[in-house]
Amino acid sequence: MGIFIQSSFLMYTSSMSFDLEIYKKIKGVLRQNRERAKMVKEKRPFYPVDRNNASEYLIGHPKLERIIQTYFYNIRKLGSPIIYADICGEARATSMGATHNYNFSIKESYFKSADTTQFKGDVFNKQDVIDFVNHIKSNGHKLNYITFEPIVGLQGYDFPKENVDLELHRKVVWQQLENNLTILLEVLEPGGYIYISKPFQLDKGIVDFLQRKKQNQYEMAINMKKFARRNKLRIKIETSLDGPLFLLHKPTAKLM
Repeated sequence: MGIFIQSSFLMYTSSMSFDLEIYKKIKGVLRQNRERAKMVKEKRPFYPVDRNNASEYLIGHPKLERIIQTYFYNIRKLGSPIIYADICGEARATSMGATHNYNFSIKESYFKSADTTQFKGDVFNKQDVIDFVNHIKSNGHKLNYITFEPIVGLQGYDFPKENVDLELHRKVVWQQLENNLTILLEVLEPGGYIYISKPFQLDKGIVDFLQRKKQNQYEMAINMKKFARRNKLRIKIETSLDGPLFLLHKPTAKLM
């Protein structure tokens, strides 16, 4: 049984009959995700809001922009390649100094470039993510910078099609997404960064906003802090009109 299924069980009583019912509901959520992925693969349109240039993710966030620019500058001084990946998107970081780009998306982009490898995959499919990681390894690459801001690419995953426990659905989807993003850390170069914004257009951030919480206390921010601690990453949280966004840093030495 997967980690995301196990974690969902902890919210409920331990009676066998009730656990079996919850298990069936969790399996239903996973089935809906597979069906959603199949539909998108067949019908996904070009999203005009998809970024083409990775620098656009950091517009309006000069502190984060300086961190990445300084990091890239230091890599170039060493004469090392800069490898970038956009997850659920089609951006390139060539103008920022990247020597090669990877796009991981459920469908290939209409735009082709010699400096960009397009890899078809579903971020909710563990095997797709593993295959992507293995492909990067086979090229002898480590990622210096990863961005994950799906814009509209994940809309539909966060709300169930069937009448199921909405809170359970949300927890399972988030845990599944977190597990698969964790796999990517295997090919993140020590010293590298991951930029993450909210993956779903509609989430509980509106509730946090109405409750006048500070953005670093939003539910997503709390979850990202836990994710960073579990994976020994440093985290920087920036505020925006759309809610908190995050820059995770994989240190070159283990955190004490």
